[in-house]
Amino acid sequence: MGRLRQEFPAQSEGFIGTEIVLAEVLNNIAEHGYENSNLGDILISVLCTDDMISIESRDHGIPMPGLAPPETELEDTTVEIDDLPEGGFGWFFIRSLSSHMEYRRAPTQNIFCVQIPTNQEPAL
Repeated sequence: MGRLRQEFPAQSEGFIGTEIVLAEVLNNIAEHGYENSNLGDILISVLCTDDMISIESRDHGIPMPGLAPPETELEDTTVEIDDLPEGGFGWFFIRSLSSHMEYRRAPTQNIFCVQIPTNQEPAL
């Protein structure tokens, strides 16, 4: 993220959203894609334009169930803090901060692409 900030200062409005999305994507790959393995490479490609940061991740983990990102809604957060669920927020954040996302399974690879706008406020 530091390198992006240095090389693309005009996209600074999208960096926080990009960092959140990237953290959630990497967490999902590590926790779910490589759940039964200690090893696994993850290739991340980033493309910056005037109004968009695009991220593509590739991994050799297990495929997403149903070969699609899960359809999730925000968990109920009106409960006591000790009763909040431990997970369930990641896909909500990814969907809320991105303008487009796409998943496909190549023969042995998961390929996930997401675009984060840099010229507008995220719709959280």
